[in-house]
Amino acid sequence: MELSELEGRNAALRVTWWGFGANVGLAGLKYVAGTLACSSALIADAAHSLSDLLTDFVTLFVLHYARVPADEDHPFGHGRFEALGSLAVSAVLIGTAGGIAWDALSTLQTVLAGSGAENAVLASGYGSVALGVCAISLVTKEMLYHASARVGRRINSQTLIANAWHHRSDALSSVACLVGVGGCMVGFPLLDPMAGLVVSGMVAKTGVEIAWEAALEVTERAEADDGLLVAVRAAAATTDGVLSIHGLRARKMGPYSMVYLHVDVDPDISVSAGYHVAERLRHKILTSESNVSEVLVHIQPFARAKYQAADVSMRSHTEVEREVRQVLGSVPEIRGVADVNVGYIPMSSSHVMLRGMSHGIHLKVDIICRQDITVGAANAIASDARGILLKLEGIAYVDVNLDLDE
Repeated sequence: MELSELEGRNAALRVTWWGFGANVGLAGLKYVAGTLACSSALIADAAHSLSDLLTDFVTLFVLHYARVPADEDHPFGHGRFEALGSLAVSAVLIGTAGGIAWDALSTLQTVLAGSGAENAVLASGYGSVALGVCAISLVTKEMLYHASARVGRRINSQTLIANAWHHRSDALSSVACLVGVGGCMVGFPLLDPMAGLVVSGMVAKTGVEIAWEAALEVTERAEADDGLLVAVRAAAATTDGVLSIHGLRARKMGPYSMVYLHVDVDPDISVSAGYHVAERLRHKILTSESNVSEVLVHIQPFARAKYQAADVSMRSHTEVEREVRQVLGSVPEIRGVADVNVGYIPMSSSHVMLRGMSHGIHLKVDIICRQDITVGAANAIASDARGILLKLEGIAYVDVNLDLDE
């Protein structure tokens, strides 16, 4: 089910506060159990749970700030704070991996030295308590992982997904503690450091992957969701007036995306009609795709036409209109020029190839004549005006309409 902006934000804050409370409770539980069971691994894991509060604070900050509307200092919004939050969480994950590896290597050195310290858990008589706490931590953190990841995917929050993986790293750390304590209890203390090293590698891999994805977004190399591009193409295909689209791109801004595209419209429609086509498409995309914050549509009045040197050299529409009014003003039968519409058909335009139109400047001119003239005289005036205009430089086509002088 699609979440609204407010519902998504509230769900994200709720699951993050759950994680905050769980980290505080588990830290205390692990410390007490680790002290009773003389388990250095469990005491280290308690300190790890306290360090998790840092990522919870980062997540709470980013969830709020990344969704603050655009302002003068951030005209494209604050979505990139999601990438910064992901980098911060990934740094904690990598640091956590280093801490687990260091502890595992220290334990391995102790075991290999044969100091007998590895039997402290068994001697304490609280090994089963330590196992129970490890199991509670494993289940709690795995549940938080699934809850956070689900909400993160629904609201498209990189930071919340990264924090979910941090919960998963804690669950893996608890697995290492479980294996370590259990190994000591059954006489296989080497299981503890070996499991710790494996978990360390998995956590480090996750941290590096999250950092890489965040770096791709910051450097504008992150690829947009293919589903979004498919949805934009589908919206364009069902929008009346859109002949085709090209140059479709999407730019990620944290939980949102900005869409850019070029739309080809009929060159014979007015500028306002072309703008209306663009606005209808823009509104359709914004209302159907909740993760799109802005759509920029560039209108082209012909299908994928590429201007060549000869096309660029054609005179401007203001210059052409001025000359049209000047030459027709010298014709006695024409009492005025009501409107001059100037269009351009480049050589590469599909209208040249598919519709048999001539490359060059196309004119639509409304002229004013006396109201008492005959139909034959009107046709003759229109024909003469067309012939005069076709002699002007660059004119390839002329359509003359007559208005009667009232």
